[in-house]
Parts: sequence; structure tokens; C-alpha cells
Amino acid sequence: MEMIKNAIFTACITAMISAVVMMIAPENRKRELKLICTLVLISCVAAGFAGGGIDISGSPLPDSRSLRFDYDSMLLSQSRGAVERQLTENLTKAGFSPRLVCIEVSFDQYNYISTDSADIFIDGLQDSDIPAIEAAAREIIGQESEVNIYDTSAETADNGQKQDKAAVPDRGGGGAADTSVGYAP
Repeated sequence: MEMIKNAIFTACITAMISAVVMMIAPENRKRELKLICTLVLISCVAAGFAGGGIDISGSPLPDSRSLRFDYDSMLLSQSRGAVERQLTENLTKAGFSPRLVCIEVSFDQYNYISTDSADIFIDGLQDSDIPAIEAAAREIIGQESEVNIYDTSAETADNGQKQDKAAVPDRGGGGAADTSVGYAP
């Protein structure tokens, strides 16, 4: 099967090259070039069946799954960054100054990019601010997404040292699609 695939690939490449040569050839040489191109095509296909020809199994090009994964990772990363910036701008317009905004995005069942969750870190968070922050976030990320709001104000712990009340949550999974650390204005 591999031999037939290589022979067909070789014939297609040779036919394309022959077509280009025929287009740029002068009219008085087209008969000779047609004969030469036909002989080259026959010899290339015969070489493919004889075990030679162009071997595409060892192609230096990456396989399509690798390209798809790289493209998906890049697309998710860029989408995550754009949504994080837009959400930060929306929160700033609403009168809040987020310290950090982290968005988790993925592909849904129809291959659309969807926002799974938003982690918003704000200094000096008041309980009365939470509904307004959540409403500002939902304008950007939608109603189905999870919104987590954290107060990052430093408070004195029992041992007298300052500590953050909220740490950046572990988003799990890792992998190439989880390389973003969030958008901090």
C-alpha cells in the first residue's frame, strides 16, 4: 500500500512540474517538451513501483496531529490573553483595580472556544463589591462560566508576619495549553 501511495504522490508532483514547464515553454517547443515530460512521468512512476521514487513516510514535515496540537495551544493561549485583558479593562471601568485576572479556556463540543472559569484577584475586596465584580465579569465571559473572586490584601497572621489571604489556585492539568499565568495590569 505504501508503494502505491508513493507512486501516486510521485506522479502528482511530476505532473504538476510538467504542467508548469508546459505553460512557460515557447509554442515551437511544446511537442518535444510534452514527449520529455511524459517520459519523465512514466520513469518516475516506474521508479516508485520499483522501490524508488519520493518516499513520503519519512517526510521532514511534522505530522498533522502535532501541527493541530500546536495550533490549538496557540489559539487557546491567544484567546485566553485577549479575554484576560478585556476582563481587566471591564473591571477597571466598573471602578475596581484587579491585581491579577486568570482565565481558563477550552474548546467546547462544537470546537468553539469557551471560557470555563475566571479567577479575579483584587486588593481590599469588600463583601459588598462581590456582586458588582461578578456582574462585570459575566458581561465578558458569559453566564455559564465559573467566577472566583479573591481578596489579595495582606493581613497579619497569628505569627505576626504578613501573608496573602488568597493564593493563586492550582489549575491542574498543566500541559502546553495551560502556560498562561494571567494578566496583571
